[in-house]
Amino acid sequence: MTLFNNASNHAILPGSCAELVLDATCAVIGAMRTEIRHHRPMDLSLPQFRALAYVYRHQQEEPSLSDV
Repeated sequence: MTLFNNASNHAILPGSCAELVLDATCAVIGAMRTEIRHHRPMDLSLPQFRALAYVYRHQQEEPSLSDV
């Protein structure tokens, strides 16, 4: 991943900007997956964990099975 050490007035091309955003996004998602796997119970699959997290976040709306 490319890091910018100082600010400049030079324009960044859209393709370069998109590449930087994708690199950062991949790094963040990888870190999140590692943390989720580290903190979930071993007998709970990642899709099961995500479904429970969805229900927890939307509990006021009482999500249906098709929502999950």
